[in-house]
Amino acid sequence: MPTYSYARAYKKGDELKKHKDRPSCEISTTIHLGGDPWAIFIEGTKVLLEVGDMLVYSGCELEHWREPFEGNICGQVFLHYNHVNGPFAEKNKFDGRPMLGLPAFVK
Repeated sequence: MPTYSYARAYKKGDELKKHKDRPSCEISTTIHLGGDPWAIFIEGTKVLLEVGDMLVYSGCELEHWREPFEGNICGQVFLHYNHVNGPFAEKNKFDGRPMLGLPAFVK
């Protein structure tokens, strides 16, 4: 079930420190919208997405990161899901919002 979505434009020097996701991200995705390519590392495996590619991974289980961005701009969208019958399903549905796609301040 969907929990939340997030979009961001990254700029030169941005990085994503090694981490595992919070419980509302049991299933995580990242979609490369455009701009310069920027690899993501999943448990040490480098993945370089082309524009329009989406990577699906277990965000809570697999450590992931991005090294400092050397390009100018990179657009990414992140979609997060929980297992429908899992322990976090109802608690994290739409990250507490009435529906997916609304800003975080709308409850």
